[in-house]
Amino acid sequence: MGMAVVLSGFGVQPVWGPQPAVAAPVAAVDDGAEKGPLVRPDSISAQVTARASGKRVEDLSQGDAFTQVFANADGSWTSETASEPVRAQDEEGVWSPIDLTLVKVGGRLVPKNAPGEVSLSAGGDRVFADAVPDDGPGGAGKVSWSWPSESAGAGAGRCVGDVSRCRGWWW
Repeated sequence: MGMAVVLSGFGVQPVWGPQPAVAAPVAAVDDGAEKGPLVRPDSISAQVTARASGKRVEDLSQGDAFTQVFANADGSWTSETASEPVRAQDEEGVWSPIDLTLVKVGGRLVPKNAPGEVSLSAGGDRVFADAVPDDGPGGAGKVSWSWPSESAGAGAGRCVGDVSRCRGWWW
């Protein structure tokens, strides 16, 4: 003998079979309050935010130094790819535009935000430049350029704006 339960007036709907995945709630998008482009950490939240805001939203999980992927308000996707790196990740893993302006850090001149690691001597060092490409983790692939002696590099490196001048050579 079978039994049936009838619920009426409770707003309960019977559910049969597997249920579709539902995205976690995303903070409401204040129209015009966001500064800069809208970004979200994954595809689902990017698509939900794009539909809610009516604007395209970058999906950070699909991008890299060359590519940005955007969820569009109409449900489509846009991928923008450059022929060279246009952004790099900082120490916290946040993508930012490449900025080769030199700043002094620990006695060396380094770009504000660049792919890989590059440092130039601020003067007085035998090693006047070091470089580690992005594909060289842990120092693998590190390249260094040196003066023949430490005295040859004394006072050689000088920063003028975002250009390093080294005994008559500019780079």
